[in-house]
Amino acid sequence: MPILEQIKGIRPEMIDLSDGLADTFGKTEHEELAEQLIRFAQHRGNWNDFRRSELRAFLNDGEFYMDEAEQLGFVTNNDDGTYSYEIRLAVEAHNKHPKS
Repeated sequence: MPILEQIKGIRPEMIDLSDGLADTFGKTEHEELAEQLIRFAQHRGNWNDFRRSELRAFLNDGEFYMDEAEQLGFVTNNDDGTYSYEIRLAVEAHNKHPKS
């Protein structure tokens, strides 16, 4: 079981993205990055590790700013070609935008 589900019990589908993530991460650009990551997790149905190429294929976007997402604490580079979601991403998004 992925670490986010083990620690906080938050599954991707528990976050409501119907109105985006306004007022969650301080800047529109940050919220857009977070929303893309969460939409990807929702599509996959889990918080499992992923490859940048998988995310880019899902988004149909070769320009996703993974380095910025890492600097913001949304993901961690596992140094093996994969990335892990960070707890901050799920907890803050879920706290502001829980699905009812």
